[in-house]
Amino acid sequence: MVEKSVPLSVRMSANDMAMLSSLVLPGAITPSEKLRKLVRDAYRRETAKHQFDAALELSEEQVNPTAHNVRVAEARHHLHSEFLLQVLNWLPDVIALAMTRSGEKTLNPEQLAELEQELADRVFALMIAVLNMAITADQQCYEPKVLLQRMPSVLAVSRLLDSVVAINYGERK
Repeated sequence: MVEKSVPLSVRMSANDMAMLSSLVLPGAITPSEKLRKLVRDAYRRETAKHQFDAALELSEEQVNPTAHNVRVAEARHHLHSEFLLQVLNWLPDVIALAMTRSGEKTLNPEQLAELEQELADRVFALMIAVLNMAITADQQCYEPKVLLQRMPSVLAVSRLLDSVVAINYGERK
């Protein structure tokens, strides 16, 4: 069933009209089409403040073109970076998680703790994945030592952290 259009009259400054005219939106050519698309996009962003799946869809739309371009360039140049693709695949989830909290003007202590826990889960999962990549001889990065050259500082922090954990949890070695 075709949705009936409702006429709308809008007054815009010449500058706003010039911006609207120069705006390139896929599938929208006329000013009316562009305004409809902008309203739909604004509605989707508002929905994303409360629904993780909507936020994930929006964040994927932002990050996936870069991931796609990386994959195309990798194929063209016969290169591969598992690290880069891992991070690009990780980003939409983290962005979406943050977006779902953007509609909450005042976060209570429980919501703050929940957000912290969810972000910690995602950050540490990425950290473990990256550290696991550094273990293998073939790091699957464009630059062979991109991960290994950063490991001395990671190991130094890890040794300090080991001491802190031992002190705080009474696990002296």
